[in-house]
Amino acid sequence: GEYEKAEARLSEMLAIAKEHLESTDLELAHCLSQYAELLRKQQKIDESMALHQEALKICLHNYEIHASPKHKRSQLKRRYSLSNFEIEGSKMEVQLSDCQTCIGCCLASKKMPKEAGMRHQEALKFREKHLSPMHPLLSESLNYVGEAMLNQQQPSKALPYFIRALGIRKVAFGPGHPAVAHVLGLLACALRALGRFEEAHIRFVECIVICERVFKPTHPNLIPNLMNFGRLLILEQNWVEADEVFRRALSIHKGAGRSGGVETEIDELLKQVEAKGGGAGIGADLVAKFGTLGLGETSKAENGGNFLLFTDPGRDLDDELTFALISSWCNDGSREARGLAKIAFLGVVASFGDTERRTRLCRGTLDVFTLGKVPVSLGEHDPKADNCSVDFSESYLPLSEWKPMDRKVMLQHIYENAEDKSIDVVLIAAMNDFAEFVEENPTLFVEKTRSVNIMGGAILPEEDEGEDAFMTPDDSYNNFCDEEASETVFEKCQELCVPMKLLSRFAAYKVPLQRGVYEQMQKGGHPVAKRLMEEQKHSILELWKRACSPPNSANRAELPDRCDRAWFINTFMGGPTEENAKLEYIDDVWPFIKSFNMYDPLCTIAVLAENQKFFDVEKFYVKGCEHQLIGSSKERPGIVEAECENLKEYMISAFLRSVEAPKLPTDDADPEEFIVHI
Repeated sequence: GEYEKAEARLSEMLAIAKEHLESTDLELAHCLSQYAELLRKQQKIDESMALHQEALKICLHNYEIHASPKHKRSQLKRRYSLSNFEIEGSKMEVQLSDCQTCIGCCLASKKMPKEAGMRHQEALKFREKHLSPMHPLLSESLNYVGEAMLNQQQPSKALPYFIRALGIRKVAFGPGHPAVAHVLGLLACALRALGRFEEAHIRFVECIVICERVFKPTHPNLIPNLMNFGRLLILEQNWVEADEVFRRALSIHKGAGRSGGVETEIDELLKQVEAKGGGAGIGADLVAKFGTLGLGETSKAENGGNFLLFTDPGRDLDDELTFALISSWCNDGSREARGLAKIAFLGVVASFGDTERRTRLCRGTLDVFTLGKVPVSLGEHDPKADNCSVDFSESYLPLSEWKPMDRKVMLQHIYENAEDKSIDVVLIAAMNDFAEFVEENPTLFVEKTRSVNIMGGAILPEEDEGEDAFMTPDDSYNNFCDEEASETVFEKCQELCVPMKLLSRFAAYKVPLQRGVYEQMQKGGHPVAKRLMEEQKHSILELWKRACSPPNSANRAELPDRCDRAWFINTFMGGPTEENAKLEYIDDVWPFIKSFNMYDPLCTIAVLAENQKFFDVEKFYVKGCEHQLIGSSKERPGIVEAECENLKEYMISAFLRSVEAPKLPTDDADPEEFIVHI
């Protein structure tokens, strides 16, 4: 009854507006949109969409005039004072985004997710331009685009949108608001589709608890969330709880006096549960064995791109930039057309100290970079290195209840399911976890590893030591962190004839990036880019203090003695000057910083055959196996002189692509599948 009254009044208002306003007046567009939204809420989708499109036409007319050359803007400038002209332009774009959003919702109701997603992405573009980063309307667009991605079976691309929307809504509305519950339900669906069942379970429960608190326990709004939760319980094979959840949804549906498709759908789900029988399922066993994420298969690319990464994010920022780099490759839909190898990111081990915090940072960062199905495991804890710099207020980090995978199970699974000579190991952290795997699984290591890529240099054998004398680790930071493990990896690779590619600090010194790259990355509001920008200053100040500390001091936190004050000034400040000569241990050195070295991204870039043009590689043979060194000395840094600027531009372009919003899939895109199959 209330809808009928509202519709009558809005219909009358619209008739008056059409009688007294010009056909291109934005106020008329507003009236059309209001009436259209009321119709949409009554499921009168076709009527609603026709009115929204009429409103959009008016908005586009005004927007095109505003954006046209100056001599064509006179009719708008007569309407608005010159001082308000730009303000009105912003209002037009926001109203345009509202029209696109409403049409997107209509298209979604008509089961047209791709077309709906395109409208919502247009709306998001304008809203990001004009609204604050924490504006509720921004979260609305993020949610809608994520939902369109999810409906096109692209959960890893949907995940960043839901994570960002959730962060905004918790601040804007409070953690117990139904708007938060809505995005929690969608986030849970994305996690379920990625095979991350335990996380999905927690998010569904959160969603349902909020709905029960805000609405009554028998409110129809609970039905879709209960049904989605029940589908997760089926995947976990928890038949008893699934039966209870579906029967509750059915009871609420009937209690509301409703009938039709939902009841039929619930009946079908209940039959599926009954056919499988009662009893708790194997969900808990799956989590114990595989953690909260299943495992995919390796790529069969011949020229590189099957990355298994050992990393220590949270101290230096280039680990997270390495994730950004690989993400830009994985999301580059043109690689195949350009004849480039397929990229697969097989898994991550968070190594060295404070591994629990590092692991959470890995998981959250990968999720935001659309790498939600990449498994993450917990490395061995090293109490000597408890200095992971992670702000746990970051909205994109996973729940504290999240459990990483067991690294031994993950590594065993990845290796056993890989093609022969297909895995590219990338070591950009201490090597203790990888050394352990190699010693325990030498046969698997030899059969399945294509290359071992190390951020760190080597000491080459003297000529009189013979052809088969081994290279040994130099004093690079990663080699230095666990010297015994580094020696084991070097020895096993040479003894078992597994090719190593070593990239030394001299290569990184040759192609530093200006500090402005972080400012460029964070302009679009990407949460990881924002963190990197804020953290870079803190990180560099801490490194300055470590470098200024005396040799063997605990304050150096595993920093080699060669990395002293003079090293810092030469590396980050462009060399000594009168100004930086006066700096003390406690001073703010940020204003003097000119550039940063991209150690870990460079090591990762060097893995791919397509990038060999950038590098001056020295080859060494042990027992007939070729090993490569990039940067044997300051005099031979391992970077082709003519390619230095191109390599810098390559890195910057990849970093900037990584923080762009995930794009809607093309018509021929393959749907993502569940990673865990039961």
